[in-house]
Amino acid sequence: MKNALIALAVIIYLGTGLIQFFAIISGLQHWIGTPIIISGIVAIFIAWLPVIGTIVGIIGAVKSRGWQWYSAVILFCWPFVVYLLVILIYGTAGIFKRHVEF
Repeated sequence: MKNALIALAVIIYLGTGLIQFFAIISGLQHWIGTPIIISGIVAIFIAWLPVIGTIVGIIGAVKSRGWQWYSAVILFCWPFVVYLLVILIYGTAGIFKRHVEF
């Protein structure tokens, strides 16, 4: 069960990354007017940078695809929220965990 959930999370994460990648390509074509090949090559490098890729993906989805800003933010920023929750949960558990030394 645990492996199936991990596999599902990876598939969803990669799917979100592909949507972000194509939003960056659309944004570059819309703003700069570059051909799809050049936009794709540039988008690879932009998408590789976590925060910059997310911001450019959000702007590309809103400006070139006509998405609402809040739907783009929700779709592209959910990994950051999950990371923050995991850090908070494990950090809080570490504080309340009793350390027993033998």
